[in-house]
Amino acid sequence: MELTGTTTLLVALKAEAQPLIDHYKLKSAQQHPFPIYANEQLKIVITGIGKCSSAAALAHTAAFFSILPNHIWINFGIAGHKDHAIGTAASVSKVISKSNQQTWYPNLIKLPNTLVKPLTTYDTVVDDYVDDTLCDMEAAGFMSAGSSLHIKSECLFVFKIISDNKLANAKNITKNLVAGLVKAHIPTLEALIKKAEMRAQDARNFELEIGSELFEKWHFSQTQKSQLREGIRRFRALDKQTLWQDMELDNCATAKDVIENLNRRLQKLLPKF
Repeated sequence: MELTGTTTLLVALKAEAQPLIDHYKLKSAQQHPFPIYANEQLKIVITGIGKCSSAAALAHTAAFFSILPNHIWINFGIAGHKDHAIGTAASVSKVISKSNQQTWYPNLIKLPNTLVKPLTTYDTVVDDYVDDTLCDMEAAGFMSAGSSLHIKSECLFVFKIISDNKLANAKNITKNLVAGLVKAHIPTLEALIKKAEMRAQDARNFELEIGSELFEKWHFSQTQKSQLREGIRRFRALDKQTLWQDMELDNCATAKDVIENLNRRLQKLLPKF
């Protein structure tokens, strides 16, 4: 079976999924072992609570369906924070597993009126909010499974809505509260998905046009690939005559050398004031 859409959301709770199911008129595609709702553009997987459930749901979905190149995976849902107001949306820049301090770096897209915060995944519900991070119970499992399955980090996103804090802890969370928070942020989620899909398509086009030849010769990390893509875009804008193939890269021993070579050329092309 093929995922015809380009984005899959993984949420822990049916209450997080229901406003999206209703809004996008998603149909049930599977109920066991994990409920999946879908249309041609979007898939939602209800994982259940906890990092093990989140990891298992991602692994099952990736194995059961044929995943298209640069498919977008988003861990979406509620999270706590000690200070920030309930209803605040946040793009997650770093995920930390509280139990073993392992860390991952999901792709990051900054959106208007949205925080950028690290997140700590706990094994139990948090009520003391010690860390100055978002807190949840799923993101570390999501990132761990994505890494184990060799899903590109640029295709993994974590996006949360704050549902509890020191003034109103997790015991106050209700299905109606969760549904209201999600419904209010559907436009923000749509903006994230659109930007993520555009970024993924740009990366795919770059790899087809330029990257495959370079990547065969040098090993680039995902961060270096992004730096290379942006550098070549700027190079093309400043010098429309020179091809990237003519950039004298033969003396470069590593991917870092390639990027430094490109940056030196860019500095020479910048206008002098």
